[in-house]
Amino acid sequence: MLLGIALRSVDEVKGDEGYFEAFQRSRDPPSFTVLFEDSAALIGIVIAFLGTWGSVTFELPIVDGIASILIGVVLGTVAVVLATETKSLLIGEPALPEVEKSIQELAAADPCIGQVNGIITVHLAPDQIMAALSLEFDDRLSTPGIEERVERLEERVRAGHPQVVSLFIKPQRPERFQEARRSRFGLSRSRQRSWHLLSTSLIRQTKSGLSRQRSRSMFVRKRRRRRRCGQTVVLRAPVPCAISSRN
Repeated sequence: MLLGIALRSVDEVKGDEGYFEAFQRSRDPPSFTVLFEDSAALIGIVIAFLGTWGSVTFELPIVDGIASILIGVVLGTVAVVLATETKSLLIGEPALPEVEKSIQELAAADPCIGQVNGIITVHLAPDQIMAALSLEFDDRLSTPGIEERVERLEERVRAGHPQVVSLFIKPQRPERFQEARRSRFGLSRSRQRSWHLLSTSLIRQTKSGLSRQRSRSMFVRKRRRRRRCGQTVVLRAPVPCAISSRN
């Protein structure tokens, strides 16, 4: 019964793909996990029945031992497959290539964005994606203009991909972006590993920049309040923020 329910739920999401291919591409493994576990259990029951029948019919106890070994092999194989295909969700799995391509196309469609340097995505949950974009904006844009373009891009991305719950955008020159990749990861590193590490760096720097920006705003407000009250206070300003483009 559980196997039938698992088959129906998998058929709804796999489309025209095969079961194993859909399992590899899926970012929501529970339904596939139930299918694999129930299938392994049924196969184990069949092997146990054949082993018992063979050992009794042919009076060969070794058949029962072989059946036990085969059951262990089946369960071990399923466990390895499930662990291999789901571990990436625990350490951070990127979004599907078509999702990343769509986000880059949405960014490139803005005439004020000169170039999309790169994108990094990480699944926080099966239906939650965090994305980081490195973009080169038109040099003629002012800071308010860049902020407006970022807000518009964020609205378009979330309209097209509701699963994107966090979008970080880093203004950066293409040369600097490539230099950062070469200096940090080297040309021999795989693209997937490099971009995963770069995503962590970009997100940390973006959060740090936003934190310093809030600190700067609090400092300015506090200084203005004290000036209005007629106090002369020397305050040490924190490091100017904005989203840093240093790597």
